[in-house]
Amino acid sequence: MVLLTGAALLIRGFGALQVVRPGFDASDVHVLRLSLPEGRYGERESLERFHRQVEERVRALPGVTAVGFTPALPMELGPSMGFAIDGKFEGRLDGPGVGFGQYRPVSPGYFGALGLELVRGRLLSDTDVAGAPHVVVINETAARKYWPGEDVIGKSLRVAYTVPSLQDTVPRVIVGVVRDVRENGLDRESPAVLYVASGQVAPTLNGMLVRMLPQNLLVRASGGHAALVASVQRELWAVDARQPVTESLKLGDHVTRTLGSERFNMVLLGMMAALALGLAAVGIYGVLSYLVSQRTREMGVRLALGATRGEVVRLVFLQGLGSVGAGVALGFVGALGLTRVVSGMVHGVSALDPWAFVTAPLVLLAVGLVATWLPALRASRVDPLIALKYD
Repeated sequence: MVLLTGAALLIRGFGALQVVRPGFDASDVHVLRLSLPEGRYGERESLERFHRQVEERVRALPGVTAVGFTPALPMELGPSMGFAIDGKFEGRLDGPGVGFGQYRPVSPGYFGALGLELVRGRLLSDTDVAGAPHVVVINETAARKYWPGEDVIGKSLRVAYTVPSLQDTVPRVIVGVVRDVRENGLDRESPAVLYVASGQVAPTLNGMLVRMLPQNLLVRASGGHAALVASVQRELWAVDARQPVTESLKLGDHVTRTLGSERFNMVLLGMMAALALGLAAVGIYGVLSYLVSQRTREMGVRLALGATRGEVVRLVFLQGLGSVGAGVALGFVGALGLTRVVSGMVHGVSALDPWAFVTAPLVLLAVGLVATWLPALRASRVDPLIALKYD
């Protein structure tokens, strides 16, 4: 009963995660990972130029509708940075005007490649390059958390304000707000996110990111994955003949892979629950069959004295069903205690989900009914003459 309830809760939670909107459209998005050498692309101008040239060539391929670069895919561990809000920061790290969020240096095509929805202002554009006024696009969570009730367009901030070698030397103006993306996974709320143009990253920080993180080329296109990857690889070589693709995947597969731990927990506990259910059925049937065989003479006497076969079935059936009912009741209490354990593993539904706490007892009772009915039926078919001779 405890295992059945736990499995039902995990199945319900996994089903709830399947319908959670991640905040982006992963359909028809192909990802090519590139490990860029710092020697060639450690300067932000060279990285920006590489992005622009590759995007122009790949965008011209048949079926391609959007192309963008990012060092970290959605729902993948990426860099996070602190920032100071101009007009609110008082110089104290624990004071007002201090923020923290995930840091995404992206190319302008990133938003179109993922289908991110613009809420206010504008997205990054091709004019947001090195040397131009520094800008940033934030998500709704950042806007609500650090500028509650305010119009954030035109506000400014400084990234990495505590690290002189990485910090913004000039304020970065907020030009747009986009819908939230569940960057930390479908089972967690969206964090604050800062999207900055790849050409406007601090020089030292740019070199560090190129050295530590891959560059993910996102291509939204119809058609087969293998054929598209081959075409994009040719365009990459036209820009840099020495740059290979280290990995390719579909973004939808990446999203599915992030649910791996939830799926593993569900399958594991489901298998254990199925095994427990099978053992329960075999155990009930075996015990009742043994008891019936021990009471063969009694059944024969009852039948010989006028008891109907239905009364014999009812006698055995009620005895077995009473044990099953008691087990289900005790298991129900144990399942209530289980909720404290699985509450951190179940997402999107309550740990006291009525569906799980109704389905599990019904399933176990159904199995118990079948396992009890078979020995009861056999008892009713005892021949009184043979039973009376039974020793």
